[in-house]
Amino acid sequence: MSFFKSSQNSKTENPLTSGGISLKEQDQTCIVSEGTRIDGKFNTAENARIDGTIIGDVACEKKIVMGESGRIQGKVEALTATIKGKIDGDMFIKDSLHLHGSARVNGAINAKILTVEEGAVYNGACKIGDRAAKA
Repeated sequence: MSFFKSSQNSKTENPLTSGGISLKEQDQTCIVSEGTRIDGKFNTAENARIDGTIIGDVACEKKIVMGESGRIQGKVEALTATIKGKIDGDMFIKDSLHLHGSARVNGAINAKILTVEEGAVYNGACKIGDRAAKA
């Protein structure tokens, strides 16, 4: 007779790792959930997970992770970014920007490193390298 049950049957989806993109829980401080809409500037000194909609500029001192349902209409500034959703605005990424196959970006990109997966759509000017990241 067993007093303990396996936790394998009680798995719940973690919003920090859903969709194949993850942030460590101890690093995560800000989540914009699907169905949430923010109108105005969005600033955070920590990492951000965006699955909702932000109408306004976004400034993140660390990493932005955007899921497929994420939408931003405005300028985006971050240290690094991983994008699966849609951005209508210029991006200023100090280090690396990764556009997944589902990403849609309409605006200029300035980043030190850019990775674009097959299927991603990007329309705009593009500056890559050390000088672009400082712009």
